[in-house]
Amino acid sequence: MEGPGDPILPLLDTDGAHVFAVIDGAKLDNLQLLLHRLQLDPKPLYFNHKNGTGHAAGPHLVACPDAAAVLDLRGAVPADAVVWWLWPGSDRTDALARIFRHLRGLGKVEIPAGYPDHAGRTGPEHSRPDRYEQVLFRHADPHVLAQVLPVLTPVQRSRLYGKACAIVIDDPKGAGLRIARIPGDLPAPQAGFLRLTADQMDAITDRRLIESHQRIADYLRRTMPAEYRAASDDQLAELVQISDSTGRELGLRSEQAQCRWAYLMMLSRGAAADLPEVRETLLSAPDPDARVKELMTEAAEALRSEAGGGAGST
Repeated sequence: MEGPGDPILPLLDTDGAHVFAVIDGAKLDNLQLLLHRLQLDPKPLYFNHKNGTGHAAGPHLVACPDAAAVLDLRGAVPADAVVWWLWPGSDRTDALARIFRHLRGLGKVEIPAGYPDHAGRTGPEHSRPDRYEQVLFRHADPHVLAQVLPVLTPVQRSRLYGKACAIVIDDPKGAGLRIARIPGDLPAPQAGFLRLTADQMDAITDRRLIESHQRIADYLRRTMPAEYRAASDDQLAELVQISDSTGRELGLRSEQAQCRWAYLMMLSRGAAADLPEVRETLLSAPDPDARVKELMTEAAEALRSEAGGGAGST
């Protein structure tokens, strides 16, 4: 695949395979309109079964006939909203039909019934029922794929890949641009949903937590007042672990809220989690994430007042 500059182009040039983009419609305001303006034809992968229309906020499959189409998409769609698939075949129309059927079958994944979500998990001890339930599999999110791929067995990888030659992801939250080439010795793909075990879900959750903690530590490093900048990476990591645990206990759910809570914990040298008035205001709040933002604003104003106009952070 010839074209100027973009490092993704050599990765997509694999033995004449057809290039397809799977785009997460939830991350763009009007994906279908955007693609039509680029003269590309989107095929929605999720449908409303009542009227047969595609879900605009769901994943969409787009055939990329040449490097120009790839570059157009790279310029218009955020990297964290697209996964690139390479699919074999002499005819693009036939390849499109085959990958469409395959991706439709990846719309859901089976996980242990009742498995805690990231925000609800409080420790490694949780039930592992024998029953499984189906949940949406956000395979159009490169960060999700980057977390799932390392834990899969060969049989599971075969189910995920189908007949694909390779998958290319550009994960801004992780290792950036990379390609997962399909080994030739994988077992034949099995029918049915991709199923993840409790141990695999634990591994994915642990990896997410490690990555989240690193992003929170990076946030603290960028925003901390001058008097805290001597803190070592180990000290920041310990603070983030404590603030994450106490933040979950107080009802915080989003990573952004955890960043703000970690900042407040840093300013108070860990005392904020034990202050009755702080605990009460968060535990009684209809939306603890919104309340911690207000607390952050109050802390920033106090810092500016003390510094006579110095900078705070939100």
